[in-house]
Amino acid sequence: MNNRSLCIYFFLILEATVNAAGSLNYPEEEIPFAEESFILEQPYAAEEVSSDLYFLQVRRNEGETIGDKISYTTLEAFSFPCNYRNLYPFADLRYHGFGESAQNAVNAGIGLRVAPRCTKYVFGANIYYDYRNVYHRSFNQLGIGLESLGPCINFRFNAYLPVGKKSRLLSSDYCAKYSGERFLIKERFVDSLKGVDFEAEMRAARICCTDIYFAIGGYYYKRKACGRDILGSEYRITVNPCRWLSFSVMATYDCHYRTRVQGEITLTFPFHCKGDADACSIQFQPVRRREMIVVDKHNMFLWNW
Repeated sequence: MNNRSLCIYFFLILEATVNAAGSLNYPEEEIPFAEESFILEQPYAAEEVSSDLYFLQVRRNEGETIGDKISYTTLEAFSFPCNYRNLYPFADLRYHGFGESAQNAVNAGIGLRVAPRCTKYVFGANIYYDYRNVYHRSFNQLGIGLESLGPCINFRFNAYLPVGKKSRLLSSDYCAKYSGERFLIKERFVDSLKGVDFEAEMRAARICCTDIYFAIGGYYYKRKACGRDILGSEYRITVNPCRWLSFSVMATYDCHYRTRVQGEITLTFPFHCKGDADACSIQFQPVRRREMIVVDKHNMFLWNW
């Protein structure tokens, strides 16, 4: 058989194969097994459960803030132990050390964030237990927070409720003694304050890989002592040159503490994040709240006449 005959037989076989393939008509409801298995497996891809420790943070705060004039260092571990579909439960643990002042504080919290598929925003709620040792006295409180996080603007609200003993004696001194065993005593107390705060944060600019955020908010704290309660405003500028480093400057003003400014530098060690980078920065960003229990001092006078 010559080459011409082989070519003729080859094209005849090819034409018969194409005609046979075209004669196979699948009904619309019948899909070959390979395609059917792919379609059936797609919805379950979003139901995978992952276990991640998302990041560790080392943070240094310098300056003054509400009720504090002492700088401190923070170690934080933030974990999403079981991420299911669009639900993101998390656990947060922070330890604060004040160096030579022999003070310390701890925050331990849990929360849940929800990322609805119909929007780019993430909504969350959290509850924290706060402990603080200050002036060699211990204070405790519960914190409740709500948040709405988005690609351009974030809203946060926090409430702080002291529990246990809210006022502790610092000192007791005789101010004066009079004839007839009459006296005047001055007692000095330190109190943990009940209050709320809120803020709105937006991305002000993006220069190359650097994000600049601006936040404005307010706070209110109920004082135990006679006098006006604490009502003030707060402002914050945060610069993120990269995902693992950020700088912040915070300023507050009220009629009791007046103007106070604090600087913050944060070093982040991320461990795991799947998917789009912007989505990760939204749903996995740390909770912003007042970490230190706000304390205030007041005097009381006792006399026996």
